[in-house]
Amino acid sequence: MSNPTKNTSKEGIGLKIDHNVYILGAGFSRGAGLPLITDFLVRMRDSYEWLVWHGRQREAEAVENVLKFRLEAASAAYWVNLDLENIEELFSLASATKGEMDHHIRIAIAATIDFARQSKTHSRRPLIFQGKSALFGQAGASIQNVKTLPPWVQFTPDVGGVTIHPYTYYVARLLGMLRNGRPKGENTFITFNYDTVLEDALKELGLCVTHGFASESTAGTSSEPSQARAKEIQVLKLHGSVTWARAPRRGTPRTPLVIHETYEELLAKGDEPALVPPTWKKVFGGHLEPVWEAAIERLSMATRIVIIGFSIPPTDMHFKYLMAAGLQKNLSLRQILFVNPTSQAELEPRVRNLLRETYIDSNHIDFEVATLDGFTRASPGSQTKFYTIERPGEDTVAVTI
Repeated sequence: MSNPTKNTSKEGIGLKIDHNVYILGAGFSRGAGLPLITDFLVRMRDSYEWLVWHGRQREAEAVENVLKFRLEAASAAYWVNLDLENIEELFSLASATKGEMDHHIRIAIAATIDFARQSKTHSRRPLIFQGKSALFGQAGASIQNVKTLPPWVQFTPDVGGVTIHPYTYYVARLLGMLRNGRPKGENTFITFNYDTVLEDALKELGLCVTHGFASESTAGTSSEPSQARAKEIQVLKLHGSVTWARAPRRGTPRTPLVIHETYEELLAKGDEPALVPPTWKKVFGGHLEPVWEAAIERLSMATRIVIIGFSIPPTDMHFKYLMAAGLQKNLSLRQILFVNPTSQAELEPRVRNLLRETYIDSNHIDFEVATLDGFTRASPGSQTKFYTIERPGEDTVAVTI
């Protein structure tokens, strides 16, 4: 007779008790100066003279070609309701045409993102805390006497305290690192963004970033494999990245990716960014399949799903099937939380069209009308739903910037 208790442990049935999966849309990177879908084309126009001034002719020509296509596409709007100032609709039209526009789009997107990031000043902010913290000690003590400040905060005499980069703070807050300097529980980021705002913050926090590719290595993070895994955070970029490039084919059916350290390095190599434009005609080449597979696997083990800055555009049907595939075998999910400055009255109908309404009515699917900054600034006792996900990690310490 079989043992009735066999495979009933939490690990045996795949049950997780503390695994946050963060799904990030364009709103996550808004505070770093990155454009949204609706104003991306405006920022692309702004980038042209800047690219020419810096001698980046290849990118400037790509932007020029995209803007020319926008002008030529005006005739399509005579018969069909198209908002050609919306990059998603413009690129959807471009994806249905023949020619080199696909290559121009990839280069123009990456160039616009780089222009937007370099055009915004990213100053550090004072870090203020109250209560007890294993990371900073007892609040009220002279902060300059704290001998073990983590490298991602700095004592700044001008402000009389410690300072931190805003996105380093946001990510540390999401991971619960302001409690003792280490991530709390398991954490995965799934992002639709091409930029490296998230990766830059994770690296500043001293964490190892992996992207779901089997050949990736965590060497250099720690001499102990267990320590390396503890500091490893998966960032699954479903639409590619400005630092990823397609490697030359070597007789294999799948084109591998070269993951550059920075976008500047990619430019120096003369590579083309491996991006999937935000269109209805997305073509997922073999090089991105492992990333999607990893995203589905992580969703299947999520305790909580926190969707930040993603407004569920009607053309992005892939999000629906990503959620369906990821959740069909999930035994652990407690809550899905949408964090977005868009009013709940505007966002909720889209969610109801996508997810089961009974879970919305029972608050298993919930909404927080807030920016990323407002969401992570929440303090204990506030009305924000940040504390309903049970993952601030700071215990008795309240930390703000």
